[in-house]
Amino acid sequence: MPTYLYKGADSAAYKVVVIEDRSMTIVNERGEQTPSYEFIDGSTIRAHPLIIDALIVNSERVWSLDEILDSIDRSAP
Repeated sequence: MPTYLYKGADSAAYKVVVIEDRSMTIVNERGEQTPSYEFIDGSTIRAHPLIIDALIVNSERVWSLDEILDSIDRSAP
């Protein structure tokens, strides 16, 4: 399973825990409730399920050494 590091997370943690919480919403300027998120600490985020994919888009892919070695093995002649 790929690992992602969110830009606002503690870079030493390498793993970010996302807690799915449907109650995480804010009221926008039109008075509508929209999905939201908040950092609990440097490696834990509480987020509405509809924006979890957006959090992944705003993150950096972290490659493990095993994944890198596997990709080299597959590309070797």
